[in-house]
Amino acid sequence: MASQHPFDKGLNDWINSVDYAVKKELLENSGELRELFDKINYALTLFLPLAEQLPVDQAKWIHGEDGILSPPSSIQIIMEFLTQAIYMQVSHLWPAANHSARCALEHTFWTIWQIAHPQKSKTRIGGPEQARFEEMKCSIFEIPRFANYKNEFEFPSDACKTKGLLDKIVEIYAHLSYYVHTSNIHIELKGARPHITHDLSTNPRAERDTRVNISETLMLIVIMLAIACREKLGSEEMKDLERITSLDICKTITET
Repeated sequence: MASQHPFDKGLNDWINSVDYAVKKELLENSGELRELFDKINYALTLFLPLAEQLPVDQAKWIHGEDGILSPPSSIQIIMEFLTQAIYMQVSHLWPAANHSARCALEHTFWTIWQIAHPQKSKTRIGGPEQARFEEMKCSIFEIPRFANYKNEFEFPSDACKTKGLLDKIVEIYAHLSYYVHTSNIHIELKGARPHITHDLSTNPRAERDTRVNISETLMLIVIMLAIACREKLGSEEMKDLERITSLDICKTITET
């Protein structure tokens, strides 16, 4: 079936809708968005120099003797994905925002997974031979330093319950994937039609879920990187880590 709108009209309608959404979002939620953006930048400045100092012998890292191999460029990519997610959220492009956040989480796991299996994945996330998230997740949490943490932390979860690290990762990945795989998400307004790609002005459920998904994804990524780099976290680094997470999370990372 042919489109009912000429190309120019459809494109202009789309641009105008995005422009309106961005102005409204920045007016109403600029403080919250800026706080999340700042946390991403804190994480970038915290982990980028750590990655440059870490040794290259992954066997020592896996067996708990020394450090970790983590290419500095990967830290940059992870944080850029998260920043992109914020920009998409501000534009009310919710499936795209969740997709960017999921890419950040996947690339975090790929970066860590490559330490244990440097020959298994010839391409990064997105290529035809990419490692699957489920495979990476299972493999990483078999490594002692991560296995020790999989039931640690208390994250708020569905139905007013709390979950440990591994279960929370599984939950948030499912939430991100839900939005990635659908652009037909019903909004919580009585009598309103389902959300489709040009319904940008209001979608309370998608807006709320996306905001939470991005924030929780950042938290999980920072925790995973902190566990990976824990030998390099001195007192100053722990102060920076607390700015991004919380005192309780920092204590769990250092005391487990």
